[in-house]
Amino acid sequence: MDAYSQPNTNNKGEPRKGLDTATPPLVVAIVGATGAVGSLMARELATMDALNTLNTLNTGTTLEIRLFASKRSAGTKINLPATAGLSVNPIVQELTESSFKGVDIALFAAGATVSRRYAPLAVGDGAVVIDNSSAFRTDTTIPLVVPEVNAASIIRAGVAHAGVAHDSVAHDSVAHADNRGEQHHLPTPPMIIANPNCVAIISAVAINPLHHAYGLESVEMTTFQSASGAGMAAMNELVSQASSFTTMDDLSTLHNPRNPDDDGATRQFAHPLLFNVIPQIGDFHGDGTTEEEDKIRFELQKILQTPVRCTATCVRVPTLTSHSMSIALQFRDEFTLPEVEAVLRNAPGVVLYNNHLEGEYPMPLVSSNTHKVYVGRLRKDKYDPKRLHMFVSGDQLRKGAAINALQILELAIK
Repeated sequence: MDAYSQPNTNNKGEPRKGLDTATPPLVVAIVGATGAVGSLMARELATMDALNTLNTLNTGTTLEIRLFASKRSAGTKINLPATAGLSVNPIVQELTESSFKGVDIALFAAGATVSRRYAPLAVGDGAVVIDNSSAFRTDTTIPLVVPEVNAASIIRAGVAHAGVAHDSVAHDSVAHADNRGEQHHLPTPPMIIANPNCVAIISAVAINPLHHAYGLESVEMTTFQSASGAGMAAMNELVSQASSFTTMDDLSTLHNPRNPDDDGATRQFAHPLLFNVIPQIGDFHGDGTTEEEDKIRFELQKILQTPVRCTATCVRVPTLTSHSMSIALQFRDEFTLPEVEAVLRNAPGVVLYNNHLEGEYPMPLVSSNTHKVYVGRLRKDKYDPKRLHMFVSGDQLRKGAAINALQILELAIK
């Protein structure tokens, strides 16, 4: 047994209360550990605050984190805080078909291609997969989960997967369930759980309590999505553009879309993002909508479990983190603004930030580096008493990705 498989007790030299270090550890694999979301998952899972918040270690065992990435990224070292009850090899390993032996929960943050290939293998080896890509979100047999909204869908899907081999993933789950031996017997059976699109997560947290209060009929939104939504390279590109700009004369150094000498081959976006907004996220479909806009429509319907009409216009803006949305909600029932404020004030995961006269309203600089969804600029439509307008902001890397996945992890081990 090497040093990395020993429980880490460097934090005051004592394991956390309630840990039984004689039992096997709860093993969590992070696939795509060197990316923006994967590395954040690792850091949040490894911190004492995160462990306390998520009750990750309340299974009576220690926690072991295994880090995986592509062959190109293998060997990278990820520095994680020393936490009692945690063991981790900080050196990222190459992801292979045998990487999931002994893994209880696998967090995937490496893109749809990797997820389609390796997630069924992880399930076959007895793991619960929480996938951050788009690979399985449209599969009607796989739950798409925002814990504040539809946590019960994990239970329903788990019963279905354990009872009926209705697809290849479910078949693998049943056939290989015994591979887990006597390790943990997690309440959630081996299965895939999809982590939604970042905008779908953030907007659903804000919309769901109002939907239950007043009967949602339609959603119209315009999004203001940060560079982080396109990954670390996109964030670096925006920072590079900003750092090279010193005077107005530097505007000429930005890409001119009519300049045939600049094909933009090395850029992350079709146009410069600095001092610009780009009304395209994803490829266009024949009807003029984009992939991102269709994702939001479908995923909101699946998460809210209602065929609500949904229209979105998705725009990339020159902020680093946090996505924002201007949302108009059409309800079945009338409402008053004080009633709406009361609903949102008591809603899980929501921060009501609505004192506009004092300059208090959701913004990326307010919601960045937090786990909450900020809601404000509440106002009734001037022509329709059943229509509400609001502005929403949430950290795309945190609640919109990593933290939502870790909240799903919490549900899986309860």
